Amino acid sequence: SLGNVSGAHFNPAVTVAIMISGRDKCAPLDGLCYILSQLVGGTCAGLAYGFYHISSSKADTTFSLVAGSGYTLVQAGLVELFFTF
Repeated sequence: SLGNVSGAHFNPAVTVAIMISGRDKCAPLDGLCYILSQLVGGTCAGLAYGFYHISSSKADTTFSLVAGSGYTLVQAGLVELFFTF
């Protein structure tokens, strides 16, 4: 429903799907720019969240931004990348 407003590029998986759909709705270079912007934006949002909650007086009252029990941050990050694409 928002395709005519933003092109519906909500995450890298959507952008890749639009690029490979063969409908010429997104040039490969534009798609790469969208994907890089999405990844940078997501990283910045995660860092902002982390910095806010680490330095906040309420740091211990919210859920922690850590990998689940028995998993490392690298493992969690790799799974996140896998399920994004």
